[in-house]
Amino acid sequence: MTSPLTPEHLAPALALVADLDRVLAHGLARIAAPEQAALKSLAQSLAATPLGPTLAEAVPALLGGELLAHHLVALAMARAALLGAAHDALLEAATRHLGYTLAPDEPQLTPPAPTHPPRVHMDRAQQWLVELAHAGLEGLGRATVQPALAARRP
Repeated sequence: MTSPLTPEHLAPALALVADLDRVLAHGLARIAAPEQAALKSLAQSLAATPLGPTLAEAVPALLGGELLAHHLVALAMARAALLGAAHDALLEAATRHLGYTLAPDEPQLTPPAPTHPPRVHMDRAQQWLVELAHAGLEGLGRATVQPALAARRP
């Protein structure tokens, strides 16, 4: 197992995640200079990765006030990729330090059967998450939570 994230790059990667978390806590409706810089830094840092083109499209759109679900998915993918790379780097460093050897990952040849809820529930949840990103976690209030309550199963 080889991580693209070396231990010396671990802190900057985790800082990108922390900055993105602050942006999402603040809310995408009120993107001020620090939030703009954080989103631009995220896109620049991942420009040479497979997520680069997706972020190159999503970040300017978000900065321009275009809050679409696929732009938020791009941010979520970037956050997951950074945390996955951090996990791999830490696991590799720990196993090397302890003198262990990990077996290579075996690819899963048969995808699991989908267990998705009905599409309407997924659409409602997605819309609520877009609204939550718009308001930010700091702006979470009864009015923001109310739409999610309607998506609950009886």
